[in-house]
Amino acid sequence: MTEAELLRQLTQSVNELLGGDYRVRQKSFPDHLEDKAHEPELRRLHQSIHSLLEKFQAADTFILNLSKGNLDAEAPKSNQLISPFKELQSNLRHLVWQTHRIADGDYSQRIDFLGEFSTSYNNLISSLREKQALEKELASSEEKYRMLAQNVSDVIWKVDLNSGKYSYVSPSIFKLHGYTVAEALQFDFSYLFTTDSRLSFNEDLRHKILAFEAGDESARSFTVEMQQVSKDKTVIWVESVVNLLQNQEGKVTEILGVTRNIEKRKEAEQELKNTARELKELNATKDKFFSIIAHDLRNPFNALLNLTQFLIEYIETDNKERAIEMAGLLKDSSLSTYNLLQNLLEWSMIQQGGVHCNPAYEMLLPLVEEELEPLENMARQKKIELEIDIANTLVIKADKNMLKTILRNLISNALKYTYEGGNIMVRGEKKDNDVLISIRDSGTGMNPDEIKRLFRLNTEKSKPGTRQEKGSGLGLILCREFVTLHGGKVWVESEPGKGSTFFVSLPL
Repeated sequence: MTEAELLRQLTQSVNELLGGDYRVRQKSFPDHLEDKAHEPELRRLHQSIHSLLEKFQAADTFILNLSKGNLDAEAPKSNQLISPFKELQSNLRHLVWQTHRIADGDYSQRIDFLGEFSTSYNNLISSLREKQALEKELASSEEKYRMLAQNVSDVIWKVDLNSGKYSYVSPSIFKLHGYTVAEALQFDFSYLFTTDSRLSFNEDLRHKILAFEAGDESARSFTVEMQQVSKDKTVIWVESVVNLLQNQEGKVTEILGVTRNIEKRKEAEQELKNTARELKELNATKDKFFSIIAHDLRNPFNALLNLTQFLIEYIETDNKERAIEMAGLLKDSSLSTYNLLQNLLEWSMIQQGGVHCNPAYEMLLPLVEEELEPLENMARQKKIELEIDIANTLVIKADKNMLKTILRNLISNALKYTYEGGNIMVRGEKKDNDVLISIRDSGTGMNPDEIKRLFRLNTEKSKPGTRQEKGSGLGLILCREFVTLHGGKVWVESEPGKGSTFFVSLPL
């Protein structure tokens, strides 16, 4: 081989290498050259090109492994061609380690050796870090709400309006109604309601939904009070704050609510109502008391004074007949005033809690006769016939003094409203386990409105009798109080112009 051919061979190898063929194999140096003058220089050139080819081949293999992701490939030694790739291999290995750390949740990693990739990679880490913080916050909030839902006494619930069933209900429903969550999810939302509350709530809900879907934002949330039935069948008052939930089309498909027990509040409200009623009754009692003192008690005393004056005049003029007549009127007026005073005292004792009912077995007929005796003069003046229809063996169980007060007031009342020439019948009979006393008169009678006003404490005057007799209405109130203390009942049947019958039923 000539020297020129060897140079061409070497040049070809270099050109192939420059052309990208890193797998060029260098031919062996020829044993004989025709021109020996330059052999040492050519041999060194040949060896240098051979070494260059080997380094390129080793670099190619290493880079190829690196490109395939084999970061553990061993780098050729003393090969300056791969120095940058060795640094890349080291960076990629570190990047892999950092990626593993990030995968384990360590978002503090940052890289700064891959240019724009570093920026994007660091942005990704920042996003993951923010996401991690949000997830922690969300998990914390979920835990708080879970603990809240499980431990508060109020029941949090959501209902699907299409099915009418709970889609969610908090465990506190067990505290409120005795049902587990699993049980509650099986029945309709309205299952807990009483019939009246169900009808009322459904009507309210329908109106709210129509208003809200029509654009009334205030209808989105509303509060209702209702009665619900617990598992043990007890009925309790609850308050529910209800919110309407829309779907994407703007239709209300769900309701979200919070329900709480308001039994104690209802009891407090009822107590306040009772207290207000008691205060009203006390005020009425006070007004009635002063009315009696100012009018009903003062006027009879004025009459007594006038009658006394007339009586003195008739005695002085020796007008015996007029004096006797006036003495009768004086007696009747005194009796009426005495009865009023007695009623007033008994009523005052009731208000002070000083009246005690001590029932005992008594013969009824003698008690009725005893109360009729002082009233016979009044009956004679009005030509009223008094009749008694009571067996002399009839026994009644009652507090004697209270029963006498009841009889006295009812018979006096009948005399007051009976016309001249009329009649009054007092009847007593045994009815099952009760004794029924009735006092029937042939007097003025009453319309339904007048009957409603009986036995009530108010400041209205009772209507005058057939001779314009005045009354306070206190006697009937006493009758009601005393009958109630006996555990009995008192009522009246009457028609205008056809008289009245008062009934008293006392248990034996």
